[in-house]
Amino acid sequence: MDVILHIAIAQFLFAALIVLTKKPRHISDTLLGVWLLLMTIFMTLTLLKNEFADSFWGQLQMFPFFFTFGPFLYMYVRMLVEEAGELEFKDSLHILPFVIFSTAAVVMDSPVDEDILAGKAFLPRNLALTASALISVVVYSTLVTRLLRKHQQKILDHFSYTSGRIDLSWLRLLVIGFMVMMVIVTFTALLNNMTPEPILNPGVFLFLGMAIFAFAVSFYGIRQPSIFRPRQEKVDDRFESDLEEPGRKESAEEEVETDDPTDSEDEKSGKYARSSLREDQAESYRVLLIDYLEKEKPFLRRDLNIQDVAQDLGIPQHHLTQTINEYMQKNFYTLVNEYRVEEVKHRMINKKYAHLTLLAIAHDAGFNSKSAFNMIFKNHTGMTPSEYRKKNL
Repeated sequence: MDVILHIAIAQFLFAALIVLTKKPRHISDTLLGVWLLLMTIFMTLTLLKNEFADSFWGQLQMFPFFFTFGPFLYMYVRMLVEEAGELEFKDSLHILPFVIFSTAAVVMDSPVDEDILAGKAFLPRNLALTASALISVVVYSTLVTRLLRKHQQKILDHFSYTSGRIDLSWLRLLVIGFMVMMVIVTFTALLNNMTPEPILNPGVFLFLGMAIFAFAVSFYGIRQPSIFRPRQEKVDDRFESDLEEPGRKESAEEEVETDDPTDSEDEKSGKYARSSLREDQAESYRVLLIDYLEKEKPFLRRDLNIQDVAQDLGIPQHHLTQTINEYMQKNFYTLVNEYRVEEVKHRMINKKYAHLTLLAIAHDAGFNSKSAFNMIFKNHTGMTPSEYRKKNL
């Protein structure tokens, strides 16, 4: 196990240093970096305990660091997927179980992590700790999974494309791996509890999983930028009077919150229930948006997002999102890609583009990948791009 610990410590320390020196560094990066340092300390203390059991280093108190796994992962994901992600004082409550059990370990002079790693998690004296740890894993895995699922819907209202950078597919796999690791560790501890002598060491599976986790974070997390840019909305003069009409003025903060796609599944009754957008405003925004898409063709930009469109048109982003969702019955992703498909169809039958491959035409029309192009085109037309081109030439 010591070899695995050496590898994991080196990987975690390297990842922490890279993340904490990253520029620009966002709050999500800071959270990730601090947690990586905590894990480095945790595994270093475990290694010292193994190698210098009778020395000062071997007597160091082992704290329940596994209570930091879920909270830091949850807060990291939340800061990534929220547009105005900021930590609040109440977020400190997430580390309360760690503080409580650490205090209990010091007062009772009971090295809690040592018992867990030795396969004694289900002894009567450790049942409260083990149950709390398992509850923590289940609760935070559920919270992170819900955040990522809602994020999948949210990005369709913000981006005209998908990529690992914005859909956080790597994090979904990481959460699944984390849950599998904890199931294996729990099963191993249970097995040890049912036999006179320990058969397997849960610590081996835990630290092997941690080493793999550290590698994944090093590879993906360090390169993960902030998904949402801070909003800098500039409202067109044509709409200022409508927005500030007496009796209808709302704070931008309230409107942004009510327009969050994660607020409710029912758009009419929940999602936009408190919005100040009137039907006549929405219609003027809809007409302006369609005219902009048809004449300016911003969809040719592969990285187009709704913030860019809102700034170009001088429309509040939350009102533009509501106009597309509620009055056009679409999301931003679908709307933009419909125009891209129409552009591809036009170019397919235009002799000017006859020398280009279908993929080249798709890229010029704004699609950023072959798989996305094929899927969206077939969903929109009922035919593959090659079938459509063959039929219309």
